[in-house]
Amino acid sequence: APLNFDRVFSDSTGAAIANWRANGADLATLQEAGILSQAGGKLVPSYLVTPWNGAFYLTDFPDTGFKDEVFSPHPEQVFLTRLLQTRSDDRVLDLCTGSGILLLEAARKGASGVGIDISARAIGLARRNAQLNSSLLQGQVEFREGDATDVDQYADWGRPTVIISNPPFEPIPEELDVVRTLHSSAGPLGTEVFAEILNALSCWKHRPKLFQFVLFSLGKEKADGAHELLMGRLLQEWATSRRVCVDLQELLAPLSIRDYLAVHLGAGPRDVPDWQQKIDAEGFDSIHLLFGVMRPAGP
Repeated sequence: APLNFDRVFSDSTGAAIANWRANGADLATLQEAGILSQAGGKLVPSYLVTPWNGAFYLTDFPDTGFKDEVFSPHPEQVFLTRLLQTRSDDRVLDLCTGSGILLLEAARKGASGVGIDISARAIGLARRNAQLNSSLLQGQVEFREGDATDVDQYADWGRPTVIISNPPFEPIPEELDVVRTLHSSAGPLGTEVFAEILNALSCWKHRPKLFQFVLFSLGKEKADGAHELLMGRLLQEWATSRRVCVDLQELLAPLSIRDYLAVHLGAGPRDVPDWQQKIDAEGFDSIHLLFGVMRPAGP
């Protein structure tokens, strides 16, 4: 999958559908499947459709303005699927599965598993994506509504050998009046959801062989080690208490705080003075996209 995605239906107005009709596409089948629908006397796409290494994944269009919008494919998912370490005999638990892409890509390699998300809408689309791409799957998958931060629910999800997660990780200042989507919002520092997942894993008696994840971290642009990244500190503290080894890899060049606010939130430092003051006090000036792997340090 490329970093610049080749969307099948790139907008919700139906502008591309006339070209599909002209090229003989079976629009009736797409309509019957619910991928296209009638609105204002014309066919419009019900979902964003993204080709992905021979598969097709349905998600919501971005920036719909509703809280349970299902996250569309982004570069972090590309990186995680490329770096994913799963084998055909692995049992995978995908926390915060969203549209199910990560688990389905693992199943294409032969792994089986369960995808968990707090959003019923996300689970519905993940199941549709499993059905849409069933001929490509070599392993069995199922998707269940659940809360990855609630340790009491983990006993119902089996005993996975591998955990994967692309959790909500965007820091969103409390001062901003924006929709805090389930797929991205992680509190003012971007740590709330992942920290709660780590707490749940700490209380879980089962120890998987591998935990792989991708997330944002506030940090310093010229960070000299994980201790200068907020998520790095959090992970080091957790790993020490759990006798776990953690490896972090930076996936892209850091994004300045100013650019992050403008691109992701449509805001500037003057719109969030209290948040900016806290960030400055910590010495953070950038956002880092990280891939992490955790393994038990010993028997």
